[in-house]
Amino acid sequence: MITAAFLALACASGLQEPAAQPITHQIVPVLTMTGDKSRMPGPRFVVCGDQKALDAVWTRHTGQPAKVYYSPSPAPIVDFARYMVVFVFEGASGNSQGISFNKVAEAADAIHIGFRNYGFQSAGPDGGGSAVEPWGLAVLPRSDKQLVIENDRRGLQPGPPIWVKEGQVSLKGKRDSFKF
Repeated sequence: MITAAFLALACASGLQEPAAQPITHQIVPVLTMTGDKSRMPGPRFVVCGDQKALDAVWTRHTGQPAKVYYSPSPAPIVDFARYMVVFVFEGASGNSQGISFNKVAEAADAIHIGFRNYGFQSAGPDGGGSAVEPWGLAVLPRSDKQLVIENDRRGLQPGPPIWVKEGQVSLKGKRDSFKF
């Protein structure tokens, strides 16, 4: 079952968010996947906590059955007792090869996931752009902490990341799947 968890992305006037806890260590995803074609409307983030939920999201994302017997691109099989799957879907976009996860880090109170669009420039007589629907997934150790999603908004510019918070949700007690 997929339940929706909606987030308020802006603070009410005069209210400030509590100070973020310092990062205690980096987390290396067990698996990441990315691509430039998805049928999942976006932008959205989805966290899957069991195989049935992952199969449902995968089928919606690819337009193909999730099971290996029926699909040229089956859903990954994940040990959900130990792991969770985080998807980032950007929706209709242009000139991208997918989503990369440039930061996965743990603080005392949250898991911070930072992603970046694998964007590129193009030129040509017709502009050379390509219409895409970038996506990415990361298989991470299961957690009950807050999940904070941040987007590196520096675009094609060199330099350090410019992290912009896109969403936050508590994972406590959530075991199936939800989108935000």
